[in-house]
Formats: sequence, structure tokens, C-alpha cells
Amino acid sequence: MIVEIERTLLTKHYFAARIKRAAGVQWIAALTTVATRTALTTTVRGVATHPEDDLVLAAAVSAAADYLVTGDKQLQRIGGYHGVTLVSPRDFLTRLQQEEEPADSL
Repeated sequence: MIVEIERTLLTKHYFAARIKRAAGVQWIAALTTVATRTALTTTVRGVATHPEDDLVLAAAVSAAADYLVTGDKQLQRIGGYHGVTLVSPRDFLTRLQQEEEPADSL
């Protein structure tokens, strides 16, 4: 997964236009240091439109993740899979901000 993130971050035009290569390399180094590695304990086939996305879903389910944050619109359309909610980065940020808001007191 980290290799795929690195390839995407450093070679895709969308990211290359927004993130300097040196910053991307630093981000990947930090991710490699702090990421929790999880063995795949489940197999996913034919759920996503691309086989590599099935692997991403399998990783999220194996890790018992609450959310899978993705900019992939086709993957977002799945909505949820075996307890993992698929959301856009914007939606995830909104959810985090809502969690941080103090409850109104009566």
C-alpha cells in the first residue's frame, strides 16, 4: 500500500501540480515510519471496479478501519463494506470537525 501511495503521490499529475517532490518524499518517509502494518486477513474480489481497489478494501477490512478516505469517486460509490465507511477527504474532514465541536449545553 505504501508503494502505491508513493507512486501516486510522486507521479500523478494531480499531486505533482500541488505538492513539491521533496515534500512528497518527506511525507512518504514519515508515513513509512508511523504506519501500522496489518496482515491481510480477508480477501475481496469483484467489489470495486479495479482489482487493486479490492486490495485496498481488503486492507481496510483486515485492519478493522472505521473509514477508508479516498478521492476515487468509483470507490466512494460503494459507500461501505464490511463495517468500513468509504468517504471523500472533504467528507472525512467535515466528520472530524463535527466531532470536535462542543455539544450545546442547555
